[in-house]
This record gives sequence, structure tokens and C-alpha cells, in this order.
Amino acid sequence: MNELEKLSILLIDGNSENRSYFSMFFSNLTSKYNFITAENIQETQMVINASKIDEIHFVILNSQSNESILCTALTILKNHPSSLLSTIIVISDNLDKETEFLLGEFSVAKIFNQDFDAQEIINLIEKGYEEKNKNLLFKEELGKFCQAVLAKDITICKELLESKNFSKIVMNSIETIHYYGEYLILIEKYAECVEEMDLAIATLNEGDINNFQISNILNCKAKALCLSNEFDDALKIYQEISEKSPKNLNHKINLGSVHLAKGNWKSTIDIVNSVLKVDPKNKNANLLNAQAYAGLGELENANLFLEKVAGTIEFHSIASFFNNRGVAFAQKKDFKKALEFYNNALFFTKSDIHKVQFNISLALKKQGKLKEAAKIISKIKNTKFYKEKIKNANIAIDSFENL
Repeated sequence: MNELEKLSILLIDGNSENRSYFSMFFSNLTSKYNFITAENIQETQMVINASKIDEIHFVILNSQSNESILCTALTILKNHPSSLLSTIIVISDNLDKETEFLLGEFSVAKIFNQDFDAQEIINLIEKGYEEKNKNLLFKEELGKFCQAVLAKDITICKELLESKNFSKIVMNSIETIHYYGEYLILIEKYAECVEEMDLAIATLNEGDINNFQISNILNCKAKALCLSNEFDDALKIYQEISEKSPKNLNHKINLGSVHLAKGNWKSTIDIVNSVLKVDPKNKNANLLNAQAYAGLGELENANLFLEKVAGTIEFHSIASFFNNRGVAFAQKKDFKKALEFYNNALFFTKSDIHKVQFNISLALKKQGKLKEAAKIISKIKNTKFYKEKIKNANIAIDSFENL
């Protein structure tokens, strides 16, 4: 078997006897497999983050009839590049239709009940071993492509797409077209991404519209719409996907993100809290709550949620998001909403504070609140930023000098 590539298996199981049994079997096949175990969700996260393995090919997930474990573990696996393309085997009892749909979205290959036959699972992996190696080159290229997209490495993406065989498969397969869409988003071709996703949807038969495969395509389309500032259209899509698969935590995070971008602070919090009930340590959910509470002016609550993700996020990017959204609302002459976003930007930034304050003064001035605008200008009048702004701005600054 030396000519075949060594593949990696991750077992997530809270039962020590199961872990011992599988470990004993796969330890005798070290020439074929790297075998890793995790006892719970926290350990799964640590194992995936710390693993030196580029890709996890097989995942055995024993949910022990605990729905929150199942949803959280699948979300972690889906969001990490090393396990993005894994063949997932789930052990779980009494699945309802919503959970079955969720498992389809996460490309679960096989479901066993809790009195599972361990040997049958082993046989399934052994059978899949050679099948996976037959398609290993494409899987390896697809894995590199996905990782390059996540790392925003445009050069590697372009190099892979130069292969006509690879680009043809990725762009013409309903299972992989959304990866190409993510690449188009990366190079800021948002309209082209929306067009490609619409073309993919158009190829589906009427009966396939409810198929879980469409979720990835719609997600990609909605993301492109958000980046084109078409939030109303994106909201409709995320709402539809979330209703179709309410147990998918990623859908809820995306839906909450759009509500945040629209300044719907309370709606964001309601949606995010439904995620935190299942996955209290979800970083994206805690961060969204921090931003939404900042939007409500409840800074104490905002700080509580920021403390839960301290050291894991870049506050500068959050401040930029709020500032840019404020500019977008100001351009629509919705200065009240613009000021809400600018004030949030102030909460999350130190380095760009003068830039945000200047934008606030502009919004106040256009509302006719000249005294308030003058008060802010007086704070930044002697700063390097303001002097450069006066020197380089294409807008009429003179009126500020007379406030």
C-alpha cells in the first residue's frame, strides 16, 4: 500500500471504550492512516487547530444522541480548512427531518444508530481508502483551492484554475461551483459570482430545489450580494436557507450578520442567542452580540461578549465595517442610521478615531446640527489626520473652519 497516500481519520467520541477499540484497530494500520481522537467539542476544536495534518479525510462523529454536540461539531468541521472536504460518518439515534437535512448539507456519507457495528464502520473506511486515493489528485487540488480561498491567496487559486481539467470540474459541478464563487468574491467580481450561482441554480431540476446542495450555492450568492451592498436581497436568501435548515448554525450566523449590517440590532441578538444556546463558545456569535449591543448603546453588555472572544479577533476590521456602513447610510441621506454605525466604530477603534469623528461631524452638519459638528471638529482640528484631510479632500472643507 506504499504507493497510496497516507490518509487521516478523526474520531470524536465521548465513550472511552469506543476510542480504545478504534485506536487499537487503526494503530495496526499506521502505514495507511493517521488516527486522531477527541473526547468532546472543546477537544475537537483544539485537535483540529493544533493538528499538523493538512487534511482530515475521514471523521467518525458519535453524537451520543446529543443534538447540540452534533450541530456544534459539524459547524466546527465545516468551518475549518483541514476538515472541509472530509468524509463524515455520524453515529446518532432518532434523527428528525430537519437534522437529516442538516447532515445532508454537511455531506455526511453514512449514519449509524447508537448500537452501531464498529467493524462495519471500519470496513466502510477501508473500502473508501482506495476509492479516495483514486481521486486523490483532484481532492488534493480542491483542498488546496479551498484553503487558498480561506487564506485569500489569489495567486494559488489562479495557478490551480490554470489547469483546464481542474477548472472544468470545479466550475461545472453542482457540488463544487460554490468554491469557484468564493474565488470570484475574493477577486471582487461580485456581480459575476451572482450570475454564476444563478446559472448553477437554473441547471437544477424542479425537484432538486429543495436539495441540500442548493444551500451552498445560495449562501455564496447571498455573500456576494452583501458585498455589493444589496442587503435586502441577501436577507431574503439567508432567511429562506435558515428556515429550510434551522439547525445549521452557519445559516443563523449569516442571517444575524445581515441584520447587523442593516442596523437591526435586536433582531441580530435574537438570532445570535439561538446559536449560543447550542454553542455558547461560538466566536462569531459572541462577536455579533458584542456589535449588536454596541449598536444599542449597551456598552457594558458589548464588553461582556467581547471578553469571551478576547485575543481572537481584529477590532480594527470591526471598526472599519461599522465606519463603512455608516458611510453607506450617509450616502443614502439616512444620517440617523449613519450616526449609529459611526458611534459603534468609535467603540471598536483607537487608531482610526479621528477618521470616524470627522465622518460623524459631516453627518451632524448635514442634519443641520452645526454646534454638535463644531464640538467634534474642535477635538480633531489640530490632528495630523485633519490637516491631511483639509489638504487632500475633494469635499468643501471651508465651511468647517467657520463652525
